Amino acid sequence: METLPKNQRIFLIISLALICFGLILIFYKYFNKTNQTIQSPLISAAIIPHHDLAENQRKVLLTQVALEIKPKTIIIVSSNHFDAGGANIIATDKVWKLQNAIVEADKEKIAILTNDDKILLDEAAFSREHGITNVLSDINLNFPDAKIIPIIIKQSTNKESIGSLTNKLDQICRGCLLIASVDFSHYQPGALAEIHDIYSIKTLENLDEKGIYKAEVDSEQSLALAIKWAKLNSTEFFHLAEDTNSAKLLNEPDSESTSYVLGWFQAGQKNINNDTTFMIAGDTMFARYVDYKYRGKNLKNVFSNLGERFFWGVDLSLLNLEGPISIENTTPSLDPNNLIFHFPPETANVLGWLNLNAVNLANNHTLNGGEEELANTQKMLRDRGIKTIGTQNSLGIETIDKVTIITLNTGEVSTDISSEIAKAKKAGSFIIVFAHWGNEYQKTHSAFQQRLAQAWIDQGADLIVGSHPHVIQDAEIYKNRPIFYSIGNFLFDQYFSESTQKGLVLAGSIKENKLKLVLIPININKDLQPEILRREEKMTIIDRLKDNMGLAIGNNDYGCDTIEIEMLH
Repeated sequence: METLPKNQRIFLIISLALICFGLILIFYKYFNKTNQTIQSPLISAAIIPHHDLAENQRKVLLTQVALEIKPKTIIIVSSNHFDAGGANIIATDKVWKLQNAIVEADKEKIAILTNDDKILLDEAAFSREHGITNVLSDINLNFPDAKIIPIIIKQSTNKESIGSLTNKLDQICRGCLLIASVDFSHYQPGALAEIHDIYSIKTLENLDEKGIYKAEVDSEQSLALAIKWAKLNSTEFFHLAEDTNSAKLLNEPDSESTSYVLGWFQAGQKNINNDTTFMIAGDTMFARYVDYKYRGKNLKNVFSNLGERFFWGVDLSLLNLEGPISIENTTPSLDPNNLIFHFPPETANVLGWLNLNAVNLANNHTLNGGEEELANTQKMLRDRGIKTIGTQNSLGIETIDKVTIITLNTGEVSTDISSEIAKAKKAGSFIIVFAHWGNEYQKTHSAFQQRLAQAWIDQGADLIVGSHPHVIQDAEIYKNRPIFYSIGNFLFDQYFSESTQKGLVLAGSIKENKLKLVLIPININKDLQPEILRREEKMTIIDRLKDNMGLAIGNNDYGCDTIEIEMLH
């Protein structure tokens, strides 16, 4: 090189440096790409529906994911809808023959996965499993070269087993794409499904492994696995692609809907979601004729028209429990004038089955069985994870997920709760006052109720809900805060009027300064079973309440049962 002229030597040195730099850059890009697809993918997990009505939404999402990654193996996980097979977690290595393609299983990885007595290899368990079969064509269309690991999980599978499954998959398939085939809210009116989905989306965005087990979905376990997989692969940002439901897509607001949440976990920090959801039901009584009719027939059957999913999938689920739970069964009284209530011990299990997490005991029947039965009620409910708020003679204050509930049995006696409201407001809570008050069977609130309600809002309360009149009373909006003076009965044996057989369940979400309320009128039928009212019967109640509140009334179209309020200060 020294024999070359100086300018040529400089040119050669620069050329060699550029070549080296280029090689380094190529190596870096290759290494980084390899690291992303194997060690830290851009997208680690996707959530898609298997319900056929959402086929187009599913196709769109998978196409978007396929533009970003090309995995060699895809883990497909879904609910075991028919509880098939002899294990909680089941896989198969079968070859899937589609109409225009063949999908190969990753037999090598599946063999390692099922070399575990807790994970069963069982092809027969997949024969009717639409959670897998309904999505295979769309997955194959977008990832034609990928092999699959199909897994179905029973509802009885515990959290520890999901943790073990995650670790096992991480050992054999680090960097693989996981697809959770999950349908969300089931059997609810579309507007209530939206409230339940708000909770589910929050748990996904917050990567809340514990909270996801309260989501109203057909496979909490599959979503828990997706969350764990996202954390393992450092892809903690949940991208929500779409949230809809069958009632909305078909414009059938009263139909029993299935909802769909579609999205994926990608590289980036998680997006903290502080949305809060709630459901509140009215006066609930398990004594007298309710006890008589369902004695020995499984008390859960009283809620067979609502089902255990009704209160599932919200942060706060609350009702007014009008009486104590007895230590032992007592002979039910059928005298309609008997106002001393004793609920059967089975009541606690039923309330737990309903997925309630709180009850109001600040009412005039809490001490029907004395202090002993009150203490028994509190313990039985507490043992089932249900908080009890207040008593007949004392205020109740409880904060659940940034919602503070203040309960009180005030009758027609003024009660000063300004200090409790101020304390909750200082803590940044959304404040619900649940008051037991007013005149029984009167459809219009009293001046006393209005005076107290407006004073509480002046002091900082955000939502006032009333009980005790046993009928749905009127409502109003005061300073951008709603007041429901009485939401009526949820379960009671008062047959003497049509009004006492009607009630209102409030479902809602709180997002920053916006309150979304869904009004769910219910009827207590001749078998003492609460059921959701629909169409004209529903709209008669909703239109009356909206008219009270100065809101527009309309037809029974989608969203007619929803109220949105900007809670300006």
